[in-house]
Amino acid sequence: MNEAEATRRQLWWLSYCDPKKPTGSQFQGVLILEAKTFLGAVAKAHLLGLDPGGEVQGFAIDPHLCSKVPRHRIGVLLDRKTAEGMDAEVGVN
Repeated sequence: MNEAEATRRQLWWLSYCDPKKPTGSQFQGVLILEAKTFLGAVAKAHLLGLDPGGEVQGFAIDPHLCSKVPRHRIGVLLDRKTAEGMDAEVGVN
């Protein structure tokens, strides 16, 4: 895939939390998935068995940044430290 193709794909940042858990343990993880829409990304997470449960919020990653997201971070549930590192490295947040 060339850079032009990589910037055309749409990646979504999905952040999961469980408000029923005690403060400090509510964060469930972050998923970065390719999909056309937010709801498509949420459905994909569920179909792939990656949805950790709880509530989800998310946003489309700027298309110009999509090519900077390492492939090995897409489709993997990221812990807080890794997600924060992605934000610092790629600037997705």
